[in-house]
Amino acid sequence: MTLWTLVKLSILEFIRDRTVWIGFFVAVLLFGLSVVLGSLSFNEQQRILAHFGWAAIQLSTLMTSLILSANWLHKETDRQTCLLVLARPVSRAQFLSGKYLSILGLIAVIQILLAACLWTLLGFTYSLSAFATVCYGTFLEVAMVFSLCFFAATFLRPALAFFLGLGVFLIGNWIQEVEFFGQRFKIVFYTRLAQALHWFCPNLYQFNWRSVYFLENGISHEHLLWSTVHALGWILLTYSLAIFIFRRKDLV
Repeated sequence: MTLWTLVKLSILEFIRDRTVWIGFFVAVLLFGLSVVLGSLSFNEQQRILAHFGWAAIQLSTLMTSLILSANWLHKETDRQTCLLVLARPVSRAQFLSGKYLSILGLIAVIQILLAACLWTLLGFTYSLSAFATVCYGTFLEVAMVFSLCFFAATFLRPALAFFLGLGVFLIGNWIQEVEFFGQRFKIVFYTRLAQALHWFCPNLYQFNWRSVYFLENGISHEHLLWSTVHALGWILLTYSLAIFIFRRKDLV
């Protein structure tokens, strides 16, 4: 019950943050741009709408999650609200979990609302199951980056945590290109670099289902299962490390 109260109060606090609304309205503006561009090319209208629409959802949720997760601890310690909460019968693990789940839940709600707008713009052309699966992949990708940035914020300054999360997002989407480049031109350094990155960075490229092809053909069950296990592994690891560090952190 204590955890649910913390989550509810944190969600209300984050909703008042201008970052959430700015990210939401940026996505709406990109939706409008996709409609305009789609009307210029009737043959590619669905493809353009899907491409820009998913890019808008990804950009909005990613930037919102990075900003909120990078600043959560700094705000709490700066205003000393965490000390007031922890003075009550609330453990540090409960406090951190409340912040973690509130941001993750807020990201999920924003993504569902934007995905509903996109599906409407696409005219309900594609099956709901395929559309929901693509939305699920986008959520897992953002959730991994958020979880790592949230963990980094427990021991780094907000700016460093933000850029670390952004760097992981970029590297995670470029691993495949680095590996292909090394194999294509037979450069051992890039091949070894890609192999090393697979161990220290989540492979976000495998969640890139945001295209008409996947909306029409869906995702195989094996790929969906492996991607889910991969994402949950990284999320649980970074979440556990965040609790471990926060329990030992000096908040005064």
